[in-house]
Amino acid sequence: TIAFAGTAAAAPTVADGEVGVDTDDDGEIEGGTFATLEEAVNDASDGEDIFIGDGEFSEAVSIEHNLTLRPAAGASPTLTHSGVPLTIAADKDVTVRGLNITAPADTDAITDSALNSKKLTLRNITIKVSGSSNAFAVTSDGTDGSYDIFDVTVDGPSSSTEAAAVLLRSPDDVNIKRSTFKGLDFGVQITNEDGSDDKGAGAVTIRNTTFQDMNDEGVILNSEDGETSSNNFGAIEIKDNTFENIG
Repeated sequence: TIAFAGTAAAAPTVADGEVGVDTDDDGEIEGGTFATLEEAVNDASDGEDIFIGDGEFSEAVSIEHNLTLRPAAGASPTLTHSGVPLTIAADKDVTVRGLNITAPADTDAITDSALNSKKLTLRNITIKVSGSSNAFAVTSDGTDGSYDIFDVTVDGPSSSTEAAAVLLRSPDDVNIKRSTFKGLDFGVQITNEDGSDDKGAGAVTIRNTTFQDMNDEGVILNSEDGETSSNNFGAIEIKDNTFENIG
């Protein structure tokens, strides 16, 4: 396989229900495959790519390295579990691409413990959340960190009272583009957790995104005391979005 500078190698083929690790970004699996995603993630080192074969992976995966998760060639894998399917450890740069993630009732789909100055990138993902409360597609247990959420679809249960696509606390910056959030209580909530002037949330960009069938709001920006001001956030750009059947 030949990879030109500045381009990623093509995804390798991995058998259904198996997972492989590309250790040197050459588009090939080294060292054989694994029967579970968790085994592959635990075996990988910083900077490596995890390629996932077709099928459903019923497991809770905790990522503790700087990794990229993506489908193998021709695959459309689904990650599901009775608990949170995907957890990002503190201080990690993680990219997740092309997966289907299904969370159980009243449970988050993707959560991180505290990215701090690191970044979580989500691309071309479909997430399904369900239940009547606390069902967030992407959320954080800590503060800080950057989030790129591009071409992500979140389907909710429509009747939920607290489900949301994105709930973040004092992030460094958030970029949401070309995504679709539907059947939720609200689409995006970004909060300045401590409400102080010197530690607010960073820049927020939401563009070309569809918010559909929300029980409450499409986008909520607020501080801990419920107020929004220039002290609480960096630059805010919310434009070219579609809001249908809100509230």
